[in-house]
Amino acid sequence: MKARGKVKKPSSISRWPSGSIPRKSDSTLLWREFTPPMKIDRRRWTAGAQKQLGRSPNILLALGSALLSAEQYQAASQVLADLIQHSPDRLEAYPKLAEAYRNMGDATRATETLRQLALRKPSDSMLHVVIAQSLLDEERVDYPRVLQELEQAEKALPEDFDIHYLRGKVFMAMGEYKRATGSLRRAIELRPAEPGAYYQLGLAYRKLGEPDLAKQQFEKLDFLKGAPVRLKARD
Repeated sequence: MKARGKVKKPSSISRWPSGSIPRKSDSTLLWREFTPPMKIDRRRWTAGAQKQLGRSPNILLALGSALLSAEQYQAASQVLADLIQHSPDRLEAYPKLAEAYRNMGDATRATETLRQLALRKPSDSMLHVVIAQSLLDEERVDYPRVLQELEQAEKALPEDFDIHYLRGKVFMAMGEYKRATGSLRRAIELRPAEPGAYYQLGLAYRKLGEPDLAKQQFEKLDFLKGAPVRLKARD
């Protein structure tokens, strides 16, 4: 979300401690020291910052990252989108831009940005999982597309917990509770200490009219939630 607060508009576009812009090559300093204003015409400010700092991909990446870290998501998206337009091979910019869009509440553009990255990194199967998660954040979820992304990821990562867990949640949302139990049981096999999978499986059994099986899952969930307390008492 955009940061809010009563902050006076600065007289210049930069707020460096020394009052000067660092060397263009010093992207590390830019990342560490840069603190953008909270209330400002962001388009004008971002254009001014780029003009003073230059259009080096390293500088733009550091500037966009700094804005993202400072929760200036709209300004960050402008810088990172500009970077990708002019330097599309700077792959580290894509997930940052997707994060900016997601925090702006624009899950659709976040998904599209991740899809662009997947086209440039076809061997990265985990990107399909990330895209599936992004699709689930959209206002109108296309569940078949989510399942397609998970299927793509599973080809290379058949034993990944997130794939089976997300698939189980998708089946739950689609009302396919029997299929959900299969995916969630597999997720539990892969990561038996994950509470969320037991909770979802309990809900699935409840929907299927299996109260005893549902109760078993919720009891396991309660056990896992209390495990840290028991371990501490044992120590």
